[in-house]
Amino acid sequence: MSQDENEDKPTVVIDLNALKKKKQQEIQALEEISDEIEFNAVSKPKKSAKFETVYLLDLFGTLFTKNLHLFPKKYEYKIISSLDELTRILKNKDQKIVLLDYDSNPKMINRISAQIKQKFSHIKTVFIAKNISAEKAKLHAQSSSGADCYFQLPFEAKKIESELSKLDPILKKTS
Repeated sequence: MSQDENEDKPTVVIDLNALKKKKQQEIQALEEISDEIEFNAVSKPKKSAKFETVYLLDLFGTLFTKNLHLFPKKYEYKIISSLDELTRILKNKDQKIVLLDYDSNPKMINRISAQIKQKFSHIKTVFIAKNISAEKAKLHAQSSSGADCYFQLPFEAKKIESELSKLDPILKKTS
């Protein structure tokens, strides 16, 4: 093969430093936004104690979107993918369960959970994480951003159903 033939082939150059810098900027932008997260309404629950829907918060990843098929079929689920949508849902005074993917962005998830806990006491939160021991969960539950329940991956329908039923044994069934 001659030198001229190699010159005609396309070459891809990846600037790893630029990619790292871009990722850092994205993380910093998320942290700046997280400082602004403040749900403005304090609401009291309606008299009904039934949970109409289980909300899955996929703001910083796609854990729930990719694994929705693994959730028990007897409950209704809605994926939340924006802060505006989350705020609108939280302001509705119905009883709710919100599942949060802790591993997707721990700082932001803690801040969101603290806001929910402070301003929407009728909303139950569940943290889902890859590595969370019973001891860590117990300590975290006592913090200002602690969840009502903790679930360790991998997803298993029976485990999810068991955890949801601990929060409210009268979850509305869709089947």
